[in-house]
Amino acid sequence: MGCSISPILFTAAFEIILIGGKQMVRGVRNQSGQRLPALRSYMDDVTTLLQTAACTNRLLKRLEELLIWARIKIKPAKSLSLSIRKGARSDNISFSVDGAKIPLLVEQPVRSLGRLYTADLSDKHMTSSIMTQLSEGLGKLDQSHLPGNLVIWCYQFTLYQRLMWPLKLSEIASTAVLKMDSKANNYIRKWLGLPRCLSNVALFGRNTLQLPLRSLYLGYRQEKVRLVFELRDSSDPFVQKAKAPVRTWRKWRAEQAVDQAIRQLKHQEIVGWLQTGRSRLGWGPAPQRRRGSLKEGEEGAGHLRTNCHLCDTQNPSLQHILTGCKSALTRYRWRHDQVLRKLAEVLEARRLEVNKTSSSTSQLRIHFVRQGAEAQNINQNEWSALTPGCEWNMRVDLDQQFKFPVEIATTSLRPDIVLWSTSSRTVIMAELTVPWEEGTEQPSKGRRRSTVSCRRHVQKQGGRHPPTPWKSAAEVLLENPSNVS
Repeated sequence: MGCSISPILFTAAFEIILIGGKQMVRGVRNQSGQRLPALRSYMDDVTTLLQTAACTNRLLKRLEELLIWARIKIKPAKSLSLSIRKGARSDNISFSVDGAKIPLLVEQPVRSLGRLYTADLSDKHMTSSIMTQLSEGLGKLDQSHLPGNLVIWCYQFTLYQRLMWPLKLSEIASTAVLKMDSKANNYIRKWLGLPRCLSNVALFGRNTLQLPLRSLYLGYRQEKVRLVFELRDSSDPFVQKAKAPVRTWRKWRAEQAVDQAIRQLKHQEIVGWLQTGRSRLGWGPAPQRRRGSLKEGEEGAGHLRTNCHLCDTQNPSLQHILTGCKSALTRYRWRHDQVLRKLAEVLEARRLEVNKTSSSTSQLRIHFVRQGAEAQNINQNEWSALTPGCEWNMRVDLDQQFKFPVEIATTSLRPDIVLWSTSSRTVIMAELTVPWEEGTEQPSKGRRRSTVSCRRHVQKQGGRHPPTPWKSAAEVLLENPSNVS
């Protein structure tokens, strides 16, 4: 295998040469304003990207001096040059090293990391090249005298792997890959002795009788998605900020597919646990997640549990999260206050409107209709518990300590909303209940019991209208299930 330290020593020594060359020139600035490095290297292969031909000649001269000092020599025959002027290839500019001319890319195409670079700077030829490689490989496998299952094994672990790398790096349309996949699937059906009408779902679908086969088109899409993440999350800041597009043309776009998958995962994380079936919210055990510690006695099975992050309750249900956690009382109070604040805004607007209306215009009159006559549509104001012209006042238990009106009664209880009129000696007290749906009746009864003393004080003072407990939508539906359509 050779010395394992030699590559490290060579890389360290060659890096000194590259640093000396970078001090002579500066890289090209791209459209985003980022300056690219002038030199890129992979072991002893060096790539330069400069703005002018003069900078390139100066860099080559400096590298030649440094390499002679390190007893290394540049081979012009294995080097290539490409000059682009105003967006078009220019073959009039040439470079030389030690008196020997460096060939142009037009004269000799180059293959680097499995990708062929030609003078037209396009991947159109790669489609036909990969198709030819696939056809020749399938033909050779078909002519072998091996059984069908062994031929498929050779296809999956030899030819398939050789095709994935150029499909990943080259800009090939997905429609062309579909044609390649169709051609390969025909041979797979032939080797397995299956009819030609058998769908691809039976070959590559994930079911009970799943075959150990991989689709060429699915592998192409997976490699393109990996390429998108490699470019976006690259550790090299130049690669990450370049935002190089991954082109797969119109039928399927890798970047859009990745963005859509990320949005779906974020939405799923926000939504969380969804209730399935006809059961109520919070019914059934909490979902098992990959967080928390192992259950006692089940370490071998690998079952995981989750605890409430506030009170450390094991496997908290939705009921516990919404109404049962003792450490989240401030959150419940915030939810209660938000509903109460909205009710107070509506009642305050109604109170101001009623106070501006005179009592004479709000009386409901009964219009009798004679026998045989038709009733006339007369616009009348709707009945309201707030009698107009009575100077209604209101207090809400929000943002500050609530004090019950002394002119009504002296009590330590604090209803959520109190509406009273001194002239009509009328009091309306409201209690807001936002309970869990299974415990709707119990909080409602508790609210009624807590306001009994207030009602007695009001009746002793000669007032009317007992306290009114307000209900949530769930409580109304539970009491009147026939209203649900």
